[in-house]
Amino acid sequence: MSADHTAQGPGRWVKGRWVEDPVPSHGSYGPAHSQAPAPADVLSDLTTGTPAPTPGVSPAGSGGGWWLGMPRRYEIGGYLALLAAGFFMRLWDLGSRAIHHDESLHAYFSWELYTGKGFQHNPLMHGPFQFHGMAGIFWLLGDSEFTARLLPVLFGSAMILLPLLLRRRLGNVGALITAGLITISPALLYYSRFAREDIYMGFWTLALVGLIWRYIDDPRNRWLYLLSGVVALGFATKENEFMIVAIVGLGLVLIARADIGRWIWGQRSLREWGPAGSVALVLGLLTLPLIGAAAGVFQSYLPADIKLTAPDGFPGGAVGAPRGAGYAIAIAIVVSLLIASIGIGLAWRRGPWLKILLVFWAIYITLHTTFFTNMIGVGSGTWQALGYWIAQQDVARGSQPWYYYFVIVPIYEFLPFTIAVGAAFFYAIKGDIFTRFLILWAVLTFIAYTIASEKMPWLVVHVALPMIVLAGKALGDVVTRVNWRATMTRGGIYVFLGLPLALLMVWRVLFFRWDASNQLGSFSLIWAMCLVIAVLLALFYWLARRTSARAVWSTALVVATVLMGVLTVRAGVVAAYAHGDVPREMLVYTQTSPDIPDLMEEINRVGVLTGEREKMKITVDAADGYTWPWAWYLRKYKNTGYPDYSANRPTTAPDSRVVIANYRAKVNVDPILGTLYTDGRKLVHRWWFPEQYRDLTPSEFFGTVIDPDRWHGAVDYFLFRKLSHDLGGVDSYVYFERTIPLQAGQ
Repeated sequence: MSADHTAQGPGRWVKGRWVEDPVPSHGSYGPAHSQAPAPADVLSDLTTGTPAPTPGVSPAGSGGGWWLGMPRRYEIGGYLALLAAGFFMRLWDLGSRAIHHDESLHAYFSWELYTGKGFQHNPLMHGPFQFHGMAGIFWLLGDSEFTARLLPVLFGSAMILLPLLLRRRLGNVGALITAGLITISPALLYYSRFAREDIYMGFWTLALVGLIWRYIDDPRNRWLYLLSGVVALGFATKENEFMIVAIVGLGLVLIARADIGRWIWGQRSLREWGPAGSVALVLGLLTLPLIGAAAGVFQSYLPADIKLTAPDGFPGGAVGAPRGAGYAIAIAIVVSLLIASIGIGLAWRRGPWLKILLVFWAIYITLHTTFFTNMIGVGSGTWQALGYWIAQQDVARGSQPWYYYFVIVPIYEFLPFTIAVGAAFFYAIKGDIFTRFLILWAVLTFIAYTIASEKMPWLVVHVALPMIVLAGKALGDVVTRVNWRATMTRGGIYVFLGLPLALLMVWRVLFFRWDASNQLGSFSLIWAMCLVIAVLLALFYWLARRTSARAVWSTALVVATVLMGVLTVRAGVVAAYAHGDVPREMLVYTQTSPDIPDLMEEINRVGVLTGEREKMKITVDAADGYTWPWAWYLRKYKNTGYPDYSANRPTTAPDSRVVIANYRAKVNVDPILGTLYTDGRKLVHRWWFPEQYRDLTPSEFFGTVIDPDRWHGAVDYFLFRKLSHDLGGVDSYVYFERTIPLQAGQ
């Protein structure tokens, strides 16, 4: 990290505000620098029409960035248009997709909370925030697949406005472009329509980064209070908050390294730390009492009957919880860390720290105890939340290869990925402290999720988010550093027309299929395309001489971004709507088949035909996890049983109107059902993407990347989602009692 002309330098706290030393000095922030931007609210610049300052960018009217002076009504209109479009895209046809296995778990236990059966925090399903939020939606609007996914829609839509927190750093154009990239991101779109925690975590993460930089630019306590609440909600949502805090915290430590170094050598007190060091300290102290379970990695040195984070299958309690004398050790560790956290915070700034603690623990304890109805949630939150996932690292859920995100990210997030890679190289050399923070955030996030044993498609949300912000910053800088009026007047318009043609010709040359029966025609065609490319390159060179190389490159980047944007929108729409529950998409992964909601409608009709309605008896074979999603779909059918017919062969026919059996149990079920039921009708219960990309050696993986002969299959999938193998899946069979008044399904 190097100098930033807007970063805070040496100074002191005066009446609750940070005041810089009047004389520029050389410290942790590099060479002499100007004063930080004047304090401002999140929306004050936007509503007053004042353009956000962008380091190194000419102000409006200075010959360069006329975009900086865009009328505020256009900017406000842009955000409102993006918000409306994003909300519509996330809400459209929301309830039609079959509910995923994980969604059914989250929806079912939220429904139990909504119906008065309570809730107990279980790290298997991550934090309690989602369940309380979803139960609140059920209370307001009723329970259905639509309302189960409404909370993700709201968070995914609200995320579009979060770049406003970073507007003074991204610039007004960069922030608006970032909001646009969030709107059309295929991963963010798909998982904004999916009842999992990751879209909430994306929201908390971007809010955290935004509040950090708001505080650095405007060190008022209110930003820390908001930050404390966001961190508490992050920890109450999902355990990867530990990873997020560690990554952004490392960036802050690098920024504040001089403050920290001087404190270590006794040359500066905690009270004298600058804003970056202060916010890093707050993040660390809030997290400190929650990391005690990390001691579980050393439990192999303890006696066998003492466990700090019990592994799966260990007798006597829950996974990740302590056993035996481990309980006393765990309590001692947590209490010690809490005392250290409070004490160090008081030494920093007593008044603000007590309020920060109050905000954090009020939110954290309230959610983990379900409004004080389940006090054991304090223990499961402060210890087992992290302990469970430490114990689960060897399980490696998903069993994906190390290069998983190198495969899935370019398929869906190719736009921010491409721009962010180029921006990282540029800003690493010529960037400021903020852009280098963004690089660190993006790179460390990608590395962290690549190293983590569990790799799942929904984690792409976290991998893509910092790339989107970095790409938005880069595109904003490109747009605002070019005098577009002069560029277009001098022939820049030809880049808009010529670049798509050039890219098409390059594409055709790279994937040209030689016709052996007409070699002369093939030879002539490929040379004609090469000639067109050469002419277009000459045209671009002429334009660069006529205007400037920067103008031509910037125009080309804008055109390429628009083209990639069109493909991005297409990829998101196809994944979210056409293939929402059909695993032709890597984002879909393993998914409940549409046969299941179709059968549910049939079961509802049978209930009406028999007159029994929700009192009708139903039997569902629980083998292979078939309880889910049926527990959600049949939540109102009180007489539903879930025996395991694969493990325990039935001897008598169940007293049920409908029987749903695992495909492996068909041979056990058919004889006992006999003539009492209809013949079993086959349906797909669950299916998944055919993961033929697995088990490649590094040489095979990189060989595929650089070998044009192997590109055709990848291109066919990228453009048309053509699969070379059939979808995987497991089936089930449904039987209806023959005494039903009218035959079901006919």
